[in-house]
Amino acid sequence: MIVKGGTLAADEPVYPGRASSALIKVGQWEQKLGQTERDFIGSAGMCFTQPLRKFLETEMRTIIKEKNLLETKRLDLDACKNRVRKARSMLGQPSDGVSPEVALEQAERDLRIAQSEFDRQAEITKLLLEGVSSSHAAHLRCLHEFVDAQARFYAQCTTIMTDLQRELASSVKPGPVLRLNSEDLEPLTKTHASYDAEDSFTPVDINNYEQ
Repeated sequence: MIVKGGTLAADEPVYPGRASSALIKVGQWEQKLGQTERDFIGSAGMCFTQPLRKFLETEMRTIIKEKNLLETKRLDLDACKNRVRKARSMLGQPSDGVSPEVALEQAERDLRIAQSEFDRQAEITKLLLEGVSSSHAAHLRCLHEFVDAQARFYAQCTTIMTDLQRELASSVKPGPVLRLNSEDLEPLTKTHASYDAEDSFTPVDINNYEQ
């Protein structure tokens, strides 16, 4: 707008100077809006986007990883429990291979190991999940800061546009208006019509003219 307004200002007979200067002024205020928006984007990134991205890429990724590992340990534990039940059901039955007693002892040993690994992983996951509450409090503060920054941004934009309206209104100086039949008409210039209040009207006797 500023460049175009400057170009048009050089050709005032075609494009009036007042309109070209208004175009330049609007362009300048648009630049202010753009700078305000850039400032808001920067502050929003620092107070909200960056902390949230850091949490998702570090803490949340670790929590998901450990939670998936806990699920794997749970499946291993269930499988060990099933082997123990099966081994117990085989007690007292003839077997060509490993005796049911030995199979049960091995299954119970595996169950204890699986239970221990599951409990350890459950404790790790529990501690990580307990830390999320403090992270949530920090995120809530960041969210409040983001909302405050956005409110300031819109308030600044409103102020800028209000100032622009005031500037444009002050630069416009309308001429006198002639009201005729409830319609606003621009007054006639001397090039269109003129009337001198001191001119007098002289009556003419038509009897002086021949028929």
